[in-house]
Amino acid sequence: MALNWKIFTRRPYIQSLSLEEQIRLFQIANEKSIRLRESKFQDFANSNSTSQGAAGDGDTAVVGFTNTRSLAFDGINDQVAYNNSIGNGFSAITVSAWAKFESIDNTYESILSKDGSSQRTWGLARWRSGLGGGVYFMINNGSTTYFSDPSPATDFVPVAGEWNHFIGLYNGAEVKLYVNGNTTPVSNTGATGTINTTTSQVKVGNSDYSEILHGGVDEVGIWNRALTDSEIEQVYNGGAASDLTSLSPLHWWRFEEGSGTTAIDLGSGAVNGTITSATYTTDVPT
Repeated sequence: MALNWKIFTRRPYIQSLSLEEQIRLFQIANEKSIRLRESKFQDFANSNSTSQGAAGDGDTAVVGFTNTRSLAFDGINDQVAYNNSIGNGFSAITVSAWAKFESIDNTYESILSKDGSSQRTWGLARWRSGLGGGVYFMINNGSTTYFSDPSPATDFVPVAGEWNHFIGLYNGAEVKLYVNGNTTPVSNTGATGTINTTTSQVKVGNSDYSEILHGGVDEVGIWNRALTDSEIEQVYNGGAASDLTSLSPLHWWRFEEGSGTTAIDLGSGAVNGTITSATYTTDVPT
């Protein structure tokens, strides 16, 4: 059963969008609703496989998850920015993103962060090449910044132009970075405390330090808990973007809209972002 347009558009935050953005969000939400219903039907069908097989009729196929777009960032002024109230005060966090870098040069580049020079919170970014050029995850508890790497020399250094999947995780005791589903992550023990609460914005492709990305980002997820190793493997999905619905992300920005300046949040937090200058592309991780 599809969603009702009139009921859908009564929501205050939907009414604040343009008609084009309302239609695009309705289409995405409607597809998600149909997929969930068909998934439940598939579970029912599987549990009654004998009777279904005897009947010999009915199509139980689930609508397939597709990933057809990502966002490209030019390294000059592109970003996606979100409300500065989100991403605060977590006792645990997991952030996930597919990313690629056009070059590994001597500049810092942020994939996803809530980080500023005087208000550090958390961030997933790449060191400048003078410090090795590797990717790291960090959190700040209000007094101390903890990095996933014991030293930058231990970090994963991406190959320019190649997509990789990164998960940054803090579980209250360790800060970890998982690369491409690897269940033996770079890990820094000794971290402790609740993540700092700040007014820094959550940004994709930039940070309040102006660590502007030249490359691409796709399928960004945030959870206010530490995912398990099996869940991390599920997110990585053998090297292809996956449907995160069953993992109940707090925020999930797919960048599938294709046009406009609104990045729609399919997570339970429902916080849309504002795209500045970044462009949609069909270059996606596969």
